[in-house]
Amino acid sequence: MGVLGAGAAVAVVPAEAAPRPKRRARGGALGEDQAYVFLTEPEAAFVEAAVERLIPADELGPGAKEAGVAYFIDGQLDGAYGAFAKNYGQGPWADGTPEQGYQLRLTPREVYRLSMREIDDYWVRRTGLPFAEIGPVLQDEFLHDLEAGDVHLAGVPDAVLARFWELLHANTVEGYFADPAYGGNAEMAAWTMIGFPGVVGEYEGIIEDYG
Repeated sequence: MGVLGAGAAVAVVPAEAAPRPKRRARGGALGEDQAYVFLTEPEAAFVEAAVERLIPADELGPGAKEAGVAYFIDGQLDGAYGAFAKNYGQGPWADGTPEQGYQLRLTPREVYRLSMREIDDYWVRRTGLPFAEIGPVLQDEFLHDLEAGDVHLAGVPDAVLARFWELLHANTVEGYFADPAYGGNAEMAAWTMIGFPGVVGEYEGIIEDYG
């Protein structure tokens, strides 16, 4: 399933003053709500739906949504990573090679915001529903097409969509297995699943064994 459209120049606009989901403070236990600081409510719904399909819950453990991965991504986009604060961001701009790494003018937060907006617009035109509400079958098909490079939208260049998939996939895995201090891996659920005791469990017995 390809989404066809002509190439267009990137035009990033700030998110409107959409309400953030009303949730409790960041750092809650598994299953508890937390607080989004960057994502708007529609964006948070998009990310929650996407990470749920990338790492679904099963008999081995909770999925990415239950483990709070969307909050990890939210925190990363709100911080230096999302702004590419430690990367050179001036021109000249040219098409790079894969070996040269990140070559876009857009920051990761801009890649997320532009791509999610255009994907939601596409699905609203097609089904009347945003990506978060189209159901797991269509979501899986779309994510497979996105990974394969078969999604083309008029409002966002293919290179941006390709980078969006790479960021979304990598950030989901990172958030699932990262230290819970960063918002994901709630209650060390992913670590428990793979038998990793975590930093606290690893050093608790020798923390005062000086020398």
